[in-house]
Amino acid sequence: MRKSILLGMICLFAGAAVSAQEIHFDTGAAKAILSPKSKLSGCEIEPTEFDGKNALRIDFNCSESLNCEFGFPPGNQVLLKDPVPKIVVKVDVFLQENNKASRLCLRLQDSGNEVFQYRATLPSGTKGWTTITYEINPEGKQPESWGDAKNRQLDWPIRIFGFSVGGFEKNPEGVGFIGLGPIAIIMGDKE
Repeated sequence: MRKSILLGMICLFAGAAVSAQEIHFDTGAAKAILSPKSKLSGCEIEPTEFDGKNALRIDFNCSESLNCEFGFPPGNQVLLKDPVPKIVVKVDVFLQENNKASRLCLRLQDSGNEVFQYRATLPSGTKGWTTITYEINPEGKQPESWGDAKNRQLDWPIRIFGFSVGGFEKNPEGVGFIGLGPIAIIMGDKE
């Protein structure tokens, strides 16, 4: 039997060996959930809809920054408390025609204040909604990290810290946007 508990905008589904959390953005609360890291980040965030689906519109200016960083404020970060052998994060992304960004990076933070970045390439020539999937093996060394601990190990508990949109070096003069839709976090056994 599955249980469903609504916690603000985060839904938690508990199963036997796998659990999943989903983050949905609605136009009333989106700005409180996800915000640019700084005014210098070269991006603006606005709640909106694309093709009838709630999303955050992330506008960026490639001439201001090589990437656009944004994150969950500490009170709204999704906390993953218990170690699991596999984490899958699926992000629905709305891409405009001739998208100027080439990558979307997921960022996690562990209990040692180390930040981990997982890169995904945004498909070129795609317009509309697409799903970007990150498959993370929390055991062993992680590919890219910085911060306090610097041991490249995920020390539990970990948090969904934020995202970065980048790859602007290919379009240094352009402005553009992507839409960030629902985010599904699936934790459980390795397949």
